[in-house]
Amino acid sequence: MSTLCLDIGNTTTHIGLVKDSMVSESIRIPTRNLEENLSKSVQNIKEAKLLAYCSVVPAASKHAEEIAKFYGLKLFNLNADTCPLSIAYPNPREIGQDRLANAVAATNFSDPPVIIIDMGTATTFDIVTTECGYEGGVITAGLSLMREYLHERTALLPEVSYNELSYPANVIGKSTREAMEIGGVIGYEGMVKEIVAALSAQLFERGINDPTLILTGGKAPFMEEALGEDCHYIPNLTLQGLELAIR
Repeated sequence: MSTLCLDIGNTTTHIGLVKDSMVSESIRIPTRNLEENLSKSVQNIKEAKLLAYCSVVPAASKHAEEIAKFYGLKLFNLNADTCPLSIAYPNPREIGQDRLANAVAATNFSDPPVIIIDMGTATTFDIVTTECGYEGGVITAGLSLMREYLHERTALLPEVSYNELSYPANVIGKSTREAMEIGGVIGYEGMVKEIVAALSAQLFERGINDPTLILTGGKAPFMEEALGEDCHYIPNLTLQGLELAIR
């Protein structure tokens, strides 16, 4: 049986048909347009008997539930109460549902310890260990959010795009735009590496060595090479986690 999976994010909703961790008919639509576009998307995916979703936008969750009811699909929401992993966290309901989905999928890909890095509107780092299960992590701004903030909060700085991400050959910018692009790429890469180093060091102090790094999210391919051979990019990690959680 295939599962229609929805990862409802702040900016984009990722939709895919998942069976045995294989994702097909994957599309992305703006979350702000979810209500008007979701019904059309579901009509085009007829194999599903169940709709599984995770959401960080409570208002959008209602649309997923209404669509499941309208099309007669069984409904599953992955949250702290339905997550199959152990959770070592003071208030589990604070955890983003997408972060739990990522953790479920990551532990299917690799034995713990794992550090999952999801590069979306926010960049999240999540830790799963054998002894504690899901433990928590770090949240910081994503690359696009950094770019937008600089543009919106200043009078003269332009909005720049990071469509072609690579380490610059020249790190002395010769224009405002070039300087911003260099700052974004080098600064973001450095931030990610420092957070991974700090998390790895704390795990090492507990006798937990060599965590596997798993990347997902739109900007993740940029960081795969920078983080080394123990890093794995899995583009559909969240959707796979939703399907795995209901097996």
